[in-house]
Amino acid sequence: MCLNPVIVLFSGMCLLNELTKSDTYIDHTKLSFVIIYIGGVYQSMAKYFVSLKNYKKFQEILIFMEDLRESLKERDNLSYIRCQNLEKSLKFSVFFVRTFFTSSVIIGIMLFLYHCYLRNFSSPLMYNIPFLHEESLLYRPTHLVIQFISFLTIVTVGIGLDFVLVIIVGYLDGELMSIASLITELNRSSRTNPEATKFLKRIHSLHVRVLNVLTNLREIYWHLSVHIILSNFIFICLNLYVVRFLVLSAPTVLTFFNGCFQLFILSYISQILLDKTEQVAYSLYQTTWYEMDIKNQKIFLQILQASQIQRGIEAGGLTIISINTFVQVLKSAITYAAFLYTLIN
Repeated sequence: MCLNPVIVLFSGMCLLNELTKSDTYIDHTKLSFVIIYIGGVYQSMAKYFVSLKNYKKFQEILIFMEDLRESLKERDNLSYIRCQNLEKSLKFSVFFVRTFFTSSVIIGIMLFLYHCYLRNFSSPLMYNIPFLHEESLLYRPTHLVIQFISFLTIVTVGIGLDFVLVIIVGYLDGELMSIASLITELNRSSRTNPEATKFLKRIHSLHVRVLNVLTNLREIYWHLSVHIILSNFIFICLNLYVVRFLVLSAPTVLTFFNGCFQLFILSYISQILLDKTEQVAYSLYQTTWYEMDIKNQKIFLQILQASQIQRGIEAGGLTIISINTFVQVLKSAITYAAFLYTLIN
């Protein structure tokens, strides 16, 4: 992993060097993709260093996921409910990961080969390595090998953390659904079950732990989500400009949709967390807590107090990310792409 930032930074420096050349600004297609790749480098580096900075928080989340899998091996009603919800949630998460991974691989290969063809098999990432002359026999092989490794590294680092996020939210989604189901079960048996206090304490401990994990996740993405939204906005805007006004080709169209899908994943994942934390609160409000004894009412009110606020992923404290965020960013990107065309032409 220590070579990843070096490779990505090297590509980033070479891409920035291309922006200093006058011929880059003549070819608008090249200029657009240079900036798109710079955005990819920027997002990859942001994800890499944020992951390193929050290594301990990721470890705590992984411990939560492992403990959750172990706790489901117990044979009781509580574990059965949790196992059902987790299995349902993880199936959906795995489907998301497989779909995004497959589309990213296919589109990445198509885009790389397409740019190889456009650049006469010399510089598929739209940059030339400084101090390597075109007359040299090593010019093309060196560019193809280095830029292929760079492209692979940028894509791997860029989407790898997205896969981790989807799986983590799959576990949180399953556990939050389980808590809501357990609260409903508690409501049915609160007046007749002698184990109600023990059951309620178990719900409280599960809820507290989920909120702690969710807090760690929100802190990890507090600033990172801003970088992701910004880089995807640039990516979608410029890619749309290329597709709509410059070069209409299958690789560029598919790349545009893949960028939209990446932003959609972040927005949809946050929307899931918002909906599920709200579902827990709704389940609590439907409970006949006033019929419990005083001791259970105190525990219940602690859970109720902790569930008052919807918890999703925040973008630097500016906004809570949701499906509406995806729609607004997409609308803005379309507007700026049209404005960019008007300004240039």
